[in-house]
Amino acid sequence: MIDRNVTPCGKRGNNLQSVDVPAFFGLGGALAACLANGRRPIESYRDSLATLKTLLAELFAGDFEQRMERAAPAASHLLGLIEVISDRYRYDLSAILGDEELREFTEACGALDRGITRDLGRAAVYYLEAKGGFDARKLISGADEVFGESRDRLPSEAVHDIDQAGTCLALSLATGAAFHIVRATKTVIKCRIEALGGEAPTGYERNLRGYVRALGGMSDGGQKYRLEPLLEVRQDPVSDPEVTMTMAEAVALWATCTDAIQSIIDQHDFGKCARAKLKKLQQSA
Repeated sequence: MIDRNVTPCGKRGNNLQSVDVPAFFGLGGALAACLANGRRPIESYRDSLATLKTLLAELFAGDFEQRMERAAPAASHLLGLIEVISDRYRYDLSAILGDEELREFTEACGALDRGITRDLGRAAVYYLEAKGGFDARKLISGADEVFGESRDRLPSEAVHDIDQAGTCLALSLATGAAFHIVRATKTVIKCRIEALGGEAPTGYERNLRGYVRALGGMSDGGQKYRLEPLLEVRQDPVSDPEVTMTMAEAVALWATCTDAIQSIIDQHDFGKCARAKLKKLQQSA
């Protein structure tokens, strides 16, 4: 489940970006089990209490804690109560919570439930399925992570387009995904061409295949790139606005383009060449 109404300022109160649905179901189950057995010995719901403690610590952490502005404080309070209970009855699991302890615990659970309901009620929620084996949550949260440790070598413009392509792919916006991943690929190829002292194609050759042929025709110390499959791409959604794509085509294009990008940025001197080009441009400005 995701909410795409996320503003770039990152302040508290902004809407949610992603929700771990299975974890929230687990949280609800643990809460229900603890409340149902509250007047029984602690050992009867010890496992549920431990699950609740773990999920509270994991779910309401980092950026998610900041966006869940109503639920996060309630979660923190409940987590503190659980830790107190766990320490107090660590060696006496046959004990039963006193009336005041049970009242406080029940009220804390209720406050968390109300906070979650209100926070999630502000979110525009969608259900997303995996796209061609790609995890929709990862496509949404930062598709550039597909490049692993090499991602830091990507030009910033390419990172933006790759992330936009991932979001479009997750939301089944096939043509949008194709547009952004092709533009990211052309950005990376252009970076390599210019770093080698060449110029990117212009005019009718400013399409994906034109870029591939331009890099392929340059002397690059025998470097091998996985660009041949890009020559089979007959439709360039960047240079031809009339192009439309199906999801199957967009997923295949994503895989082809990301593999080609990886083969370029994996060259040991890619980042060095890009920085040298940037420095040259800055000096001539």
